[in-house]
Amino acid sequence: MKNTKKTLSITLAIAMLILSITSCGQSDGSNAEGIDENGFWAGIRALDYVELADYQGIEIPLEVHQDAEGIYSEIIYDIINEFIMYDPIYDGIVVFGDTVNIDYVGSIDGIEFAGGSTEGMGTNVTIGLTSYIDDFLEQLIGHSPGDTIDVQVTFPYDYPQNTDLEGREAVFITTINYIGINPTYPDLTDEFVMGNLSMYGWSSVDDMNYEIWDYILSNQRNSIQQYLYNYLYDNFIVTSIPESIINHRINEMADYYETMASDEGIGIDELLLEFGFENMDEMLDANRADLEREAAFSLIVQAIAEDAGISVSDDEVRDFFTEYYGEYLTYEEEHGMPVLKQFVLNERVFEYILDRVILL
Repeated sequence: MKNTKKTLSITLAIAMLILSITSCGQSDGSNAEGIDENGFWAGIRALDYVELADYQGIEIPLEVHQDAEGIYSEIIYDIINEFIMYDPIYDGIVVFGDTVNIDYVGSIDGIEFAGGSTEGMGTNVTIGLTSYIDDFLEQLIGHSPGDTIDVQVTFPYDYPQNTDLEGREAVFITTINYIGINPTYPDLTDEFVMGNLSMYGWSSVDDMNYEIWDYILSNQRNSIQQYLYNYLYDNFIVTSIPESIINHRINEMADYYETMASDEGIGIDELLLEFGFENMDEMLDANRADLEREAAFSLIVQAIAEDAGISVSDDEVRDFFTEYYGEYLTYEEEHGMPVLKQFVLNERVFEYILDRVILL
């Protein structure tokens, strides 16, 4: 790990709460303290601390939920791109919108890196449609088949395929093999999928479509949920936060790191040094603002539950954990029903809001 100080984003703070519940680490159930049998903060009426805004019929901009059909078409195009047959043109000038077949070898500081080459196999790309890093493809414009170009790009700082490349400058020695015209698309049949796409674990068109749509809708839901999170936090006014809730979140974070250190077989101070902190107090102080934000948001969620009359039964909690995590008894024994109920209550509040959003 890099030895730099950093604070947890609020998204990570929430993810940490989820991990503390769904991990298999031991717990003495102390996190259930301060949460009542209904999954609400014990002795706290959230509506006394939160000024409600409208949460029914929240409008979601198009750029948040995007065009699912359009995304599906782009994914299908990317999948079958290498199987599209083109008539090759070996002269002319590459312009925006052209499909070209290229080969490239990428290097950083003169050293080639894994995954940065077509290995002479050639690949089809369409300028303005195919997604490559930076302005890679735009640098081909104005060149001709047979040309070899030094394409210079910078990897993004959030490059998920290889974090070692994030923010690095690279050079791709790129050869334009030909310009492709008159595309002939393969028929997407079960036979085609079985013969060409089995590496994805698909054996039929139905398999392929199920996984693609699951991916699209999952990402769409995540984007909408993040938008709603920001909307609720920005539009609801939390007049004050009971110190007991903040302390609860502080204890959760401390427990999380204690468990991590135990799992790695090292002392807590040694672990925290890997994150750039001298001790637990310093780490908690650095994350105080995020913890307060998360505590405020938990009040907002409970206020909505109180206002809308949303509640969760023990059976609903057991059904939820059985459906999504395979069983519930271990989680209940480790964390206590109040913690699990608060977790599921948060899910139900978001479902309630999601069912009423307006997609623009």
